[in-house]
Formats: sequence, C-alpha cells, structure tokens
Amino acid sequence: MGGLYLQGRGSTRDVTLINRAGNVAATVPANSTHWQVFGTSFAHMFQTLGVNQAWPGVASGYVALLANASNGAMLGGSGTSGDVSLVSSAGAVALRVAHGSTNVEIEGCLRVPEMTAASAPTPAAGYQNLFIDSSDHKLKRKDSSGAVTAIN
Repeated sequence: MGGLYLQGRGSTRDVTLINRAGNVAATVPANSTHWQVFGTSFAHMFQTLGVNQAWPGVASGYVALLANASNGAMLGGSGTSGDVSLVSSAGAVALRVAHGSTNVEIEGCLRVPEMTAASAPTPAAGYQNLFIDSSDHKLKRKDSSGAVTAIN
C-alpha cells in the first residue's frame, strides 16, 4: 500500500487529528467513512461523505459534501438563516438557499449567455433554458419541445 495510511479503532472515533494547540481539527467517527472537520473558515463543521452513500440528512451546523453516480456532487447544509451560501472573496453572499427552502436567491447580477435560438440547448421535460438571443438581444426561453418565446 502506498502513501499515508491511517487506521484506528476507538470507541467513539477511529481517527482524530489534533492541531498543535491541542484542539481536535478532524475526526472519523467509529465504524464510519465520514470525516468531520472542525473550524470556522466556511462553516462551524464540515462533514464529507464517502462515494455512493445515501444522503443522511444534514444536522444543524454541518455542511455535507456527497458524490454519487446518479447525482454527481451534492452540497447540503443546515444553518439558521441559510442552508447553503456562496460567499465572495470580499465576504459578501453571492448566492443563498434559504433554510428549509428550494429557492435560490442571487445577490447582484446573473450572467445569461448570448447565443442564437438554434444553438440554445433544448432542456429536459419540465424545464426551460434562459438565454439572450444574439439576433435581437432579448431575453428568451426555450422549452422541452424546442419552442422559443421572448420574455417581456
């Protein structure tokens, strides 16, 4: 086996990483493939889940990162005001999913590509693609049938 290999068999944690100040920086709970990373850089704690595991739900104060074959990479969170937020390097929230919501809030500008109606992809059933039509510079949508309509 090459590289670094860590193995443990604790009663509550199999692996614990402690920083030089003596604080727990990361753990793997006993009999788990989940890493819990502690800190305050983006969230109070991060929980990274192994590949192809079922979504376990996200406890308050955690962010769960999950990758699986059907959905690809997924990010979930559970905060008091927002479940997921993307923050700019200046510290401003650029995108947020409010707590318990499926609504995406965008602060600032949303860039929509300019293209011809013919080059705009046709979405799957139940979805619509937005684009700026390069022929007349108007915002339009294309539905799953391929129909294109202007948005006033």
